[in-house]
Amino acid sequence: MANFQNGITITGSFDLSATTENTSSAGYLWFDGTNFKYSILGTGTWSTGGALIQCRSDLAGAGTQNAGLAFGGRTYSQTYFSCTEEYDGSSWSAGGALITAREKLAGAGTQDAAISFGGYDDPNYLSCTEEYNGTSWAAGGALITGRQGLAGAGTQNAGLAFGGSWPSYSCTEEYDGSSWSAGGALITARAGLGGAGTQTEGLAFGGFTPSRVLCTEEYTGAYETFSKTFDYSDTTGETTVSCLIETSAARYKDNIQPMGSQLNKVMQLQPVEFDWKSNKKHDIGFVADSVKNVYPNLVSEKDGQVEGMNYSKLVSALVKSIQEQQTQIDELKARLDNNN
Repeated sequence: MANFQNGITITGSFDLSATTENTSSAGYLWFDGTNFKYSILGTGTWSTGGALIQCRSDLAGAGTQNAGLAFGGRTYSQTYFSCTEEYDGSSWSAGGALITAREKLAGAGTQDAAISFGGYDDPNYLSCTEEYNGTSWAAGGALITGRQGLAGAGTQNAGLAFGGSWPSYSCTEEYDGSSWSAGGALITARAGLGGAGTQTEGLAFGGFTPSRVLCTEEYTGAYETFSKTFDYSDTTGETTVSCLIETSAARYKDNIQPMGSQLNKVMQLQPVEFDWKSNKKHDIGFVADSVKNVYPNLVSEKDGQVEGMNYSKLVSALVKSIQEQQTQIDELKARLDNNN
């Protein structure tokens, strides 16, 4: 089986018979799970796509090649547009109009979950943010600094805005789906730049200061850190998790019925103390072999032998038993009250 890594160079003829996946965007040859694909750097070409419905400049966009979004912009005579168009890989169709018509705005996200922010409608530098749901735009949280000619990256709930206006800004802002907060400043303040990437791995390139610039900058956002919540010990077999969720929603179940009496069954269970043979560690619990006589559906087998049991499923039986006992207690209390 072949394993193709980044940077492999193939000359002449070759035979491919592999199922190894390499999803790296830097590779010349990779497997997408179904087909082998190859890319020769520097030989990409543009082909004609469908024309916009509305001719305009200084607009913004979001999405992908087969699910694109275009919004805002202006005519040569500085008529500002609010129109939105959606691209399906071959043609554009009308989408919901922006709330605020404007030019030199920025965008991020997807065709069904986009954001537009900043821009200009003479004489105002705008701070407004709008969120698109695939049909219409709704107001979002305003930028801290209103500006035009900025760039954007990320998604609707994790957006990035940087640069823009004149004189040029270096400020960066991060969007969480409702409000913007300050991020790290660009090294080179500039407007009219381009942007790409995500909120935590952004890219800024080009622009003017007022001279044209070639510089590219890479943004590393503040990653949210989490404490370790899962641990497995090869030595002891112990697994530690902070929370274990078992599928239990009604939509996954049929024939839901109240549980019958469990008190007599629970009374047959035999809690024990024991030592594990593997490590001599003292422990408490049940012996699955005896539990099988009472709750066979809770016991698992391997190669025809009892292997273990599902402890969590006992909870429902224990709850039912407590309820039964409480009913008995309530009945006894009622008898005592009547006798008194």
